[in-house]
Amino acid sequence: RLNLKAGQSKKLSVITEREEGFEGEIALRLEDLPEGVEALPAGSIDPDVAATGNVFETLGAIDKSNFRPDRRVDSIVLTASEDAGTTMPRLVRLIAMPIVGGQVGDPLHVQDIPMMVVK
Repeated sequence: RLNLKAGQSKKLSVITEREEGFEGEIALRLEDLPEGVEALPAGSIDPDVAATGNVFETLGAIDKSNFRPDRRVDSIVLTASEDAGTTMPRLVRLIAMPIVGGQVGDPLHVQDIPMMVVK
């Protein structure tokens, strides 16, 4: 869920995984935002998202990239104007689009996220 105060900003971080040889970029967008709310891209980082509490801890020097997808943390900053507000939760759609060779692929609906903007 996303809760945002009118007049403030909040960062939404999304972990994306690139599997089966996918080496392109992933663009994220939010649709059906409440009036007065804007979503801005905030960048992507390549964290060393280590797997813990499982088989990867016992592999030692084995190249773990053969067993898990490349992960990145992509961020979106949500900003709400001073007069934004909702009376009920609103479902916001998170959409991902692959970008390969400069071409944007078909949008993929990832998740619906309940969102409220409070005064």
